[in-house]
Amino acid sequence: MHGQLRRHKLLFLAAAEGRVGRRRRLEPNPSNRPPRESLLDPSFLDRADVEIILAAAACGGVVPATAVGAYSCLLARSPFFRHHISARPAGEKLRFELAELVPGGHRIGREALVSVLGSLYTARPPKVPPRECVDHKCTHQACRPAIDFVVEATYAASGFQIHELIRLFQRRLYEIVNIAFDEDILPIIIVAYECKLLDLLSHCIQNVAISNLDSTYLEKKLPDDIYRYIKEFCRQSSLLTESHTFFMDPDHESTKIHKALDSGNVDLVGMLLKQSTVTLDDAFAIHYAAAHCKPEVLKELLKLDSANVNMRNHGGYTPLHMACMRLEPDIIVSLLRKGASVPIQTRRT
Repeated sequence: MHGQLRRHKLLFLAAAEGRVGRRRRLEPNPSNRPPRESLLDPSFLDRADVEIILAAAACGGVVPATAVGAYSCLLARSPFFRHHISARPAGEKLRFELAELVPGGHRIGREALVSVLGSLYTARPPKVPPRECVDHKCTHQACRPAIDFVVEATYAASGFQIHELIRLFQRRLYEIVNIAFDEDILPIIIVAYECKLLDLLSHCIQNVAISNLDSTYLEKKLPDDIYRYIKEFCRQSSLLTESHTFFMDPDHESTKIHKALDSGNVDLVGMLLKQSTVTLDDAFAIHYAAAHCKPEVLKELLKLDSANVNMRNHGGYTPLHMACMRLEPDIIVSLLRKGASVPIQTRRT
């Protein structure tokens, strides 16, 4: 009896072992499976059961908005996505407009979105793709393309409520603020304000308060609510620099000149110059017009022949530097015809 039971047991084990062996032979080798983040490749879009539509602005604004394919079974690792997926009818392909899905969604580009989703898929730190930069010697630690990527990824991580990534990107941005150019801090200020990253926001504002950024530049580049927030901080701070005196005196003659330029009234600028001791150079009027005004306004302003077109502002920029950053050919040509010097470099190059 015992021998017969032993024989049946051996036969059962052998059969089970054979089934397992056959199953292993039929299954693909796990080492040959593509990594999960490769499922975000556009070639897998037709197989995905979720489409996340990028905003047209994040695609450059010149091409139709594109989609990133995703998989609900992997997105469900995030409570944020699990909630949104469960709220949709079952059995149909889900489509999420990124601009409507999360705050700041219109700012998130494809590379940042794929990187954050890849981290969600694999539970690993996100991969940072190589960025194009005009400086071939750049280490890509704090150049503008690198900053833009981390800012976009921060919007995605914050919107998707992936707290580990939020902390990771916040630390990275905190480090970038310490070494970045002053004007490159502005997108970090905006993401810190909109995503309520208060420690990062405070760090950014303190750096701006002691920087050489002109207050008019801040007013033009930042949303009104953020500008007012910084302005109030500067009013209460003892760290104000000369470039921020306009915060303290809204009736400053230079401010009046800038407002006249905003309206395109160069004749009014001439009248203001005659009525005060402030010159075009004192007001950095050529810099202001090169950065913010229409080409014809700058052309008329240059006819006054009372400004140095190669003068540096508090940040070390000439009017030609401002025009080049703006990428406005007509303004660049007008400055060159007036004698703007091409070889002059910024103080940080």
